[in-house]
Amino acid sequence: MARAQSTDYYHVFKFQMKIGTGGRLGASDIVGGFTNVTVPEVSTENVEYKEGIWLYRRKYPGDPTFSDITATQGVVKGNTAFFDWIFAAYTGNEYRVDLQILQFHREDVTGLFDYSNASASRIYNCFECLPSRVKPSSDFDSQSSEVALAELDIQVERMEIVA
Repeated sequence: MARAQSTDYYHVFKFQMKIGTGGRLGASDIVGGFTNVTVPEVSTENVEYKEGIWLYRRKYPGDPTFSDITATQGVVKGNTAFFDWIFAAYTGNEYRVDLQILQFHREDVTGLFDYSNASASRIYNCFECLPSRVKPSSDFDSQSSEVALAELDIQVERMEIVA
């Protein structure tokens, strides 16, 4: 019996990341062809509480913390958007942005490479993000035939998942 395409699992290779340049997502977003994007992990620290008459400690969830996003993108001639973003943080300009990680199901994309009309099946909205590290290019090696990749670490304050 054939299985329905709508119930197939999500593939991890169909994704896109949008970074809002004006603080919020809008028309002037940085949309990159990223090689690798990590999704933030959410964790809480346990808080223990014990009253004098109890024989055991009660555990409560503490404040949530989010791990950093690491994104890698091929270095493109004339494109210094990520370096400019982290430089804005150093100089005191507007540097907090919202970003989205869009994950596409195979039924969402009609063309082979055209994601412009596709609507994502899952969206990770990350709010109040700021850059913490940028590596403008990979290390130079004259014996390597690899493509130069830029790395960017992004700190996330909070996140929501739109399924």
